[in-house]
Amino acid sequence: MLHCPCCKTGILEKNGALPPRRITDISDNFYIISWAYYCRKGCQTHFAGWSAALIESLPQYIRLAFPAVLSRRSGLSHQVVTQLRVGNQHKMGPSGVQSLLLELHTLRFNTLQVQYLEAIFEIICGHESSVAASHTGTSNTLHTYLSLSVPPFGDFGSRQQYAGFVPGERYLAGMLNRAIEADEHDANQHTAIIAPDQIAIDDSHKVRFIHARILHNG
Repeated sequence: MLHCPCCKTGILEKNGALPPRRITDISDNFYIISWAYYCRKGCQTHFAGWSAALIESLPQYIRLAFPAVLSRRSGLSHQVVTQLRVGNQHKMGPSGVQSLLLELHTLRFNTLQVQYLEAIFEIICGHESSVAASHTGTSNTLHTYLSLSVPPFGDFGSRQQYAGFVPGERYLAGMLNRAIEADEHDANQHTAIIAPDQIAIDDSHKVRFIHARILHNG
């Protein structure tokens, strides 16, 4: 039972299914499917199942299970966001992460394609053996062994088949900024409690000190 995060008293009712949202993961994509909700007997507010207000109203252990950071229409898995953070710390920006994701996504596609072709090869070999056994002593043509109809595996970017997708550098940069901004309060709190000798690692505070001395010496 979900309570309305606005009025706190109304019980949310299902109000139809929402279109799936594509989430980019490390080596493939997955989709989040949810209901829309409506506070019919309370404040009459509509909510998507993945809305931030609704998720924040849930217990902490449930919030931690939510698998993605959402943008307006899609999102990134927490693993990809972590990759963006680590890459940013080690001088590999969104461009490098985008290249890495493309490599890992296409690698998974190629692996699945090889598995598919190997399975087809096994079927054809078994079919050839059965045909040869049933036509012993007769003349067989190539068409006898290739009578199976095998559908093509498809391309990486085919919308009707594999539908592979990797977001661009600009989108990844925007999502990284969004993740950093969401942690701004915790980062400021952490900075406020660290020892002064660690603050000296960051030289940006010297700019304000030098500017103050210039004004003082006038």
